[in-house]
Amino acid sequence: MKTTVKINKTFNGEGNLKGLASVNFDDCFAMTGIRILDSQKGLFVSMPNRKIGEKDYKDICFPVTKEYREELNDAVLAAYHQKLEESQDHENKDEHKKNRRGHTSQSSDSEQGADPSSEEEQGDAQEGVEEFEESEGMNMNM
Repeated sequence: MKTTVKINKTFNGEGNLKGLASVNFDDCFAMTGIRILDSQKGLFVSMPNRKIGEKDYKDICFPVTKEYREELNDAVLAAYHQKLEESQDHENKDEHKKNRRGHTSQSSDSEQGADPSSEEEQGDAQEGVEEFEESEGMNMNM
């Protein structure tokens, strides 16, 4: 079964919610509302659920077997960790670009007629867009 996991949002706050995900099964069935939570035992995946009664929640959809639950949890957590790495890489590239632009603008101040939006910077911006488009989803063949 082809399973595509997409991390829709990550959270860096103090709460236990660390991310939201959706999963597409064989390009035929989609599940949204999957939460990545942090507990004393570490990260875990919470299936979409609804509140019943005062304090109880019931999963709306879920893996039927223990083996598939583990497989799905592993796929979601792997996509989450990959998204965090990509975010960190993107932040590092942005910092590098800021530093380089600051250096470039200082040196270009002494040059007359230098265009601050050089072809190199435009290429870097396009590269960032392509990287963002590639990170939209993560295919996990199961």
